[in-house]
Amino acid sequence: MTFSAGQRGEAVGLASAATGEVQRFFLGTEDRFTSVAFSPDGKLLAAGTEKGRVRLWTVGGRPVHVLEGHQGAVWSLAFAADGKTLATAGEDGTARLWELATGKERARLTGHRGSVLAVAFAPDSNTLATGGIDGRALLWKLSELAQ
Repeated sequence: MTFSAGQRGEAVGLASAATGEVQRFFLGTEDRFTSVAFSPDGKLLAAGTEKGRVRLWTVGGRPVHVLEGHQGAVWSLAFAADGKTLATAGEDGTARLWELATGKERARLTGHRGSVLAVAFAPDSNTLATGGIDGRALLWKLSELAQ
């Protein structure tokens, strides 16, 4: 069965792509969702919120982590191809890398003037592209970041 995720205020609905029927809702308590992404293996769902959190669940509905650190909305999410890292783009002018095994922030990337609106990994997961409200796209070589 194929699924797609959509946002609706304070819940994310997981719906069948074939029928449009909602199979499950993921709730975010007081947060309104601003972005969603599936892990490459389709087993995890990440949802960014307007209050700077990212909630992770299994597609079966079990909560995995709540990632906190951004100040303001999380506009974009991207999983690395290996499924071990999540990149987030924030209203606070940062992109962040999160280690999914632990839920810990691995790196904070600053270089945009204003909100970071988009993040995307290269297929090898070693380069991250970020796009900002400042009109710039930046490429980050992740192997060069301090561990």
